[in-house]
Amino acid sequence: MAFIPTVPAVGAGGAPVPKDPALYSDEDYKRMEVDSKALWLIQMAIPNSIIHAFKKCKSAQELWNSLQQMYEGSEDVKENKKDTLKQKFENFCQQNNEKMTSQYLRYVQLVDELVAACVKMENQDVIRKFLRSLPQAWNIYSVAIRRTENLRTLKLSELFGILSAYQMEIK
Repeated sequence: MAFIPTVPAVGAGGAPVPKDPALYSDEDYKRMEVDSKALWLIQMAIPNSIIHAFKKCKSAQELWNSLQQMYEGSEDVKENKKDTLKQKFENFCQQNNEKMTSQYLRYVQLVDELVAACVKMENQDVIRKFLRSLPQAWNIYSVAIRRTENLRTLKLSELFGILSAYQMEIK
């Protein structure tokens, strides 16, 4: 059973009750058809290994909400995730003997996760943080980049290109 048209209950503050099928309008039938198709499409996208967890969902909206709850979590979970990601960002640094490319890829992944979690960050802060995370041997290059580049508009990929060019020059 999918979407069921409802009507307001008689009396003040009454919850909506299912509409008598004899009173369904063309719009009601269209909404039921759209919901049925949406429900089917979402169900087809769910792996067989977990579909059983959603068998009780009767409408596309109910299924969608259940999926969101399962994969995104409650508001508390989302806030905790944001806090954890912010902490990772603040503590980000090069790992022992890590090549700059690996460090850059880890950093891009972290920044992508922060963006996906709707954490607002200024571009210049993202650039500055990566420059600070480089080993001390890179300090002279970091200072040069901070003085010569517009950190508000410099893309992370452009920064990596500049740093890679410096790296080739010193080898």
